[in-house]
Amino acid sequence: AESFNLMAGEIREREAEMVHQALHDAETGLPNRRALERSIQTRLLSLAEGEQLVIGTIGFDRFTQVRAAIGYELATELVAKLGRRVGETTPGLVVGRLTTSVLCVISTATHIDEVLARAEGLLPSLEAPVQIGGEPVDVHITFGMAAARAGDSDAARLIEHALIGLDQARASHKKLM
Repeated sequence: AESFNLMAGEIREREAEMVHQALHDAETGLPNRRALERSIQTRLLSLAEGEQLVIGTIGFDRFTQVRAAIGYELATELVAKLGRRVGETTPGLVVGRLTTSVLCVISTATHIDEVLARAEGLLPSLEAPVQIGGEPVDVHITFGMAAARAGDSDAARLIEHALIGLDQARASHKKLM
């Protein structure tokens, strides 16, 4: 019985590790797109009356140049640190990695203007230099956002709309759209 319990415990640990690997970015440890989509779908189903789900995309401007200057490994460390920084600035947010240079943030609000004001207020702290390899690295970011009420959209579409907002903000040389 003791051996069986030991084996069952090891199987549970391996299953938990496999689920973690399937739902997290291997390089940064942040939730990946699959995990973000699951979280969005769950939250869309549980929104209260008058509440909106807000998806924010945080793009790291000049990421290719930064990666070329500091190397791939340190650039990945930069993304991980910035993901943690975003999470620390506003507890309760879900933060994950969408692409090499784009993070995703999931939150709820009753008015999108509240989220826009919060995002603008966070910009200075998010763009503060990050210590990587003992050196400060300047960070420049751009926000894209999308919002939906329960039943208005699905996870993949919301993420795409937020990415479009990011592209539009970059094209118009704005920090937030």
